[in-house]
Amino acid sequence: MSRGKIKWLAIMAFICVAAYYFWRDLNLPMRIGLKNLPDIVVENLDFRRTVGSRDVRLQAYAAEHESGFIRATDITISVKELNSGRETSMRAEKCEFSEDDSSAVEIKSLDGYVFLGDRSVDVSAPSASYERSSDVWRFEEGLDLSDDDISITGGTGAITSAGVVSLEKGVIVRWRVE
Repeated sequence: MSRGKIKWLAIMAFICVAAYYFWRDLNLPMRIGLKNLPDIVVENLDFRRTVGSRDVRLQAYAAEHESGFIRATDITISVKELNSGRETSMRAEKCEFSEDDSSAVEIKSLDGYVFLGDRSVDVSAPSASYERSSDVWRFEEGLDLSDDDISITGGTGAITSAGVVSLEKGVIVRWRVE
């Protein structure tokens, strides 16, 4: 075989291989159906709003909107009450809520603190739900509250907007006496 034929065969082989890969890439199957995609996806979300007398800041690694539901991951919610000086900051693994004003907010793996002016209390719960109509946080899988002097654990619990905490189902209280 002459050099000209070898070059020509090499060029043809290259063109055939390139055409095959080009055809394969154009005919990739859809791995995710378009119906399963969320309407909107936002990453590194950070916004602040004033709701009544509360300054609310929400930060999330990612949030998506789909069919009236909003889901967020790696979320931090901070609330400062402007007139009382109380402050709350909670971090959660996941959060889901509906755009419908009557629905509840569902949160998974909640950790944070509540600052009451003269005292800071650490809060931890596997899950939490917020009922907008009654302005009450509910903890159906348990709630742990602690500071330097006391630790309180309940099987279920609730915290009202006025700061009233109620615990049920196997409440354990430990405190330090000096």
